[in-house]
Amino acid sequence: MSAEQLRRMQALAEDFAQVWNAPTTRSVDRQRLLGQLVEDVTVLREV
Repeated sequence: MSAEQLRRMQALAEDFAQVWNAPTTRSVDRQRLLGQLVEDVTVLREV
């Protein structure tokens, strides 16, 4: 990751709530944001 990419990711992390709640942020954009933050999710069902 370049220094510029790292700087942009840090800026996004600092402004995440603002970006997430912006009226211009679409559902597909939110899904992409989550995809960048979450690498793996495992759901276990207890019976």
